Amino acid sequence: MVEFSDLPQEYIKPYSICFSLIQFNDFNFFDDHVPIFKKYWRFFVRMFLTSIQFVSMTIYLIRRLQGDFKIPELSYVISCYIVIIQGFVKFYIVLYNKTNIQKLILSLGVMWRTDNLTDIQIGIKNRFLKTLSVGQVVCYWSFFVAIWLNMSISFIITLVRKFILRQDTELMLAFGSVYIFFNTSEDWFLYIIAYLFQIYTMSGLGYMYFGIEFLTITLCAYLSTAFSLLRDDLKRLTPRNNRVNLNENLRNESPYTIEMIIKQHQKLIELTKLMNNSFSVIFFTNLSFVTFEICFYAFACIVAHTPMDFSKNILAVLIILPSIFILCYYSELLREESGGIAEAAYENLWYRGDDGYQKSIRFIIMRAQRPCSLMSLNYTPITLNTFTKVVSTTWSYLSVAITMYSKK
Repeated sequence: MVEFSDLPQEYIKPYSICFSLIQFNDFNFFDDHVPIFKKYWRFFVRMFLTSIQFVSMTIYLIRRLQGDFKIPELSYVISCYIVIIQGFVKFYIVLYNKTNIQKLILSLGVMWRTDNLTDIQIGIKNRFLKTLSVGQVVCYWSFFVAIWLNMSISFIITLVRKFILRQDTELMLAFGSVYIFFNTSEDWFLYIIAYLFQIYTMSGLGYMYFGIEFLTITLCAYLSTAFSLLRDDLKRLTPRNNRVNLNENLRNESPYTIEMIIKQHQKLIELTKLMNNSFSVIFFTNLSFVTFEICFYAFACIVAHTPMDFSKNILAVLIILPSIFILCYYSELLREESGGIAEAAYENLWYRGDDGYQKSIRFIIMRAQRPCSLMSLNYTPITLNTFTKVVSTTWSYLSVAITMYSKK
């Protein structure tokens, strides 16, 4: 990534996890110099194979609904089915908005500040980076362990039952699927080929799914940091007065002028809009589907008959729910820091400035009273209240499902 060579290393580092997950699918945001066929053919081959897996799971789901089915198994299959749909939506939205996302990453990198920072600002920036780094590492390893345990547990149990317990059991795949041209339940060779095929397609989908999640969280954290540093600059800004020398005893504590701060504020607002234009459909998809995903997974945990069923579903809940919480948390933080610009402007010694300076402060306050936030479909702001509503709605659906199942 040549474009990253001129950006600060501390800015680049948090992207490593995001890009490593996304590049697992042979997709790169910074490969404009590569011919279009060469840079996309592997990606579309993987997407084609994932589509085949999606069709096989669709056939399996239809057959289960038409015949006898077990509630825990059906809940798990439906949940996985929803995740696949959500993953495909994310794939193609990111592909469609690739240029805007690239522009957003580079623009934030150019604005990233390493010089002319006070001790307070250095502390603010380090705190944001440390929180982001710890959150990324914890979420990454939780996701990595959960997804590979989820995909391998069926194979391990099949081997134990066949070769250790000597039981006559079916060959279980990681995900319920029907492959029209061959039967994997009797032939070991076909079974292993099908299992590896599922791992290849579903792991790629999972890596892209959470890679995009980490990317949006990282971008939101950087925007929050930039707004927080701007707040401190605005508080320390020395008022300008061209009429009388009221500022001769005031030391200029900020390296910026009011015009520079206004331009930076406008730029951050534009970048937030660019982020919403690029990801708002993804945010809507996340919040729309996550209630059903968690509800089905949690219900499958409750009605599970075996430790395998319980573990597969509880692991899924434990990686999906925290990712939504972190997204809502950083969106709330972005809203708080961008809205805090108005408070910082009011705390400035604006009354010592001339009329032009006071008008500039007034416009900053008026604009900051409409804080920036991540938006679902560019309409509904995402906050911690959004997460509360998601959990509340999920619990309501889950309670209804449990009641109906108990009566049955």
